[in-house]
Amino acid sequence: MQSMIFNKKILYFLAAFLLLASVITAQEKKKELDTDLLDKLRRMELEDILDIKISVATHTPLNMREAPGIITLITKEDIINSGARDLIDVFNLLVPGFTFLQSEYGPVGIGVRGIWAYEGKVLMMIDGVEVNEEAYAGVIFGSHYLPENIERIEVIRGPGSVIYGGYAGLGVINIITKNYNDMYGSYVGLQYSQMISSYSHRNLSFGTGNKANSFAWSLTGYAGQGKLSDRRFIPYFSGESYNATRNKFTPLHFNLNLKYKDLDFRAIVDKYDIFFDVPFRFPALHLKLEHKYKFDDKTLLTTKVTQKIQKSWDVYGTGTLFMDGEIIDTAYSNDKVIYKTVGAANLACEIIPNLNLFSGVEVQHAHVSVGGRKGYYEIPFGNQGADDLDLTTMVAYSQLIYQHKITNITIGGRYEKSDVFGASFVPRIAFTKIFNDFHFKAMFSQSHRTPAGKYYDTNLKPERGVNYEIELGYQVTNHHSFTVNFFDITMNDLISFRQNPQTGLYFYDNLDKIQNEGFEIEYKMDYPGFRMGVNFSHYHTVENTVELYKIDNISNQVLGIPPIKLNIFGGIKINENISINPSLSYFGERYGYIEGTLAEPSPGVYYVDNTLYHFDPAIIFNINFRTRDLFTRGLDIDLGIKNLFDNDHEFIQPFKGYKAPLPAPTSSLTLRLFYETDFTF
Repeated sequence: MQSMIFNKKILYFLAAFLLLASVITAQEKKKELDTDLLDKLRRMELEDILDIKISVATHTPLNMREAPGIITLITKEDIINSGARDLIDVFNLLVPGFTFLQSEYGPVGIGVRGIWAYEGKVLMMIDGVEVNEEAYAGVIFGSHYLPENIERIEVIRGPGSVIYGGYAGLGVINIITKNYNDMYGSYVGLQYSQMISSYSHRNLSFGTGNKANSFAWSLTGYAGQGKLSDRRFIPYFSGESYNATRNKFTPLHFNLNLKYKDLDFRAIVDKYDIFFDVPFRFPALHLKLEHKYKFDDKTLLTTKVTQKIQKSWDVYGTGTLFMDGEIIDTAYSNDKVIYKTVGAANLACEIIPNLNLFSGVEVQHAHVSVGGRKGYYEIPFGNQGADDLDLTTMVAYSQLIYQHKITNITIGGRYEKSDVFGASFVPRIAFTKIFNDFHFKAMFSQSHRTPAGKYYDTNLKPERGVNYEIELGYQVTNHHSFTVNFFDITMNDLISFRQNPQTGLYFYDNLDKIQNEGFEIEYKMDYPGFRMGVNFSHYHTVENTVELYKIDNISNQVLGIPPIKLNIFGGIKINENISINPSLSYFGERYGYIEGTLAEPSPGVYYVDNTLYHFDPAIIFNINFRTRDLFTRGLDIDLGIKNLFDNDHEFIQPFKGYKAPLPAPTSSLTLRLFYETDFTF
């Protein structure tokens, strides 16, 4: 009853908001700035988007239809139209094959094409800077990396290990933020999202920048607070429920870019704190110094040095640990600082007409410094005890792209040699071509990942993957495009984090093998007054010998991840400044463990009786009302609803991890204010 009243209030408020916006904008004289880059991007049509040059797949600029990868390009307009509050909203709606799930300690991670990818299987970069947290090599989502400062996102659905290394085994996310070229001068944004009984997001973002002669600079950032849900949560080993609003996020982020001629410096400060039963802190500093030198129009040498300093999963508290053969209560801490330094040089050149080479070398050094708090037991890692750790890796990679009238051929390989885990080589070959309105891609690649972060356990084996992909696409007209891709992924010796339910201790292990097949479909239609997008993904588990992922008596899917996912989104322009943008997401049936009973039939012998639950398909409906230049040029005010009909949805653990599903937000009303001015410093 409470949610029904809340939904009615939302609809009345939206109707009044839309009427007010129509009256105000009808009285405003539109100011045309045809030379303004931002206005041109606002009017970008589908054909223009498909022809945008991207380099995430090869580091050689190619348009989406011929780049050797299954790629989704998300523009700033896509993000704003969707009413996304954070990257969970963005990827859930706009990227087929992506699913959000609950990680080991509770926070939200990502699954890709039916495989749990949180533990170092998806690489995420911000402006070309790797931001995976090094403790478990994953990326935590939930009020993290807020969308207000994003210009566009390039996503590879599939491996990118030849160019990017081990974290790119199942995908690559490259976030390009706004800089001095993307702003009028300065901007500020406010976002507030209210669930039925509590807020979900309240954020402040800003950006400013300038360019004069050979020098340019920009500074963007945000600060905020978030909550995952306001539904009731029932813990796995206890029937005592509590309100999930106690699970909180506190992000703080700054991104500074300085550019002088061909020298580029970037510093990213990311402070992300979460509370899931206990508080975890994730302070991180990312530094990059890059220089580009053009020998001529066909040859570019890039050298760079990056430094990552992180204190991931920083925690101290009290609880039970298994030590010296018994369970004891103790004060514990995880006080480790991880340093990762990378020196790299790469050369991009045209050897002869239509034959391009991209080749590079890297030296990577990782150091784990163990601190320790006085009076606290410092949690060890792997088989290394509590000593500092060092790992050095030498890398060489190369890729040739030959553009022939029949087909483009991409051949590449990456060689890595670690002082701890030995040598590896992964190849890549792809055939791509555009024939007028039709394009095709056929690709084979491998991936390889060594253990990372604070668990450089020499008992572990590297993780390997084999991937086959085919994509077919057709641009029906300048306003319609359609693509379908087929994939076959096999992962061996998966590096995974596990928990002992009796002791509560976590440890890394090599799992066995999983093989998934499937397909993904994307359709887009874009006219001046109406646009629509549809994406559909399906996976089928062919072989799964990983007991941790299995569902009893069901072999064709895995825990937590729906085999079918459908998104439909679009927009209708009322006039040049007002649009209505509805969207719908369908999640197929899922299975997950919801509770367990810990029993001790005899002293020192434990077992867990786990309860498997079938989750019915879920439909989430959203709508976002956009206004531009509402009272004055540069002022945008948007109002949106997430989960209009307050349907249940959960973040399930995709393995037997002894954590109950986390509830997703209830119906939420989101207000976004954004003001941009030509003022700059």
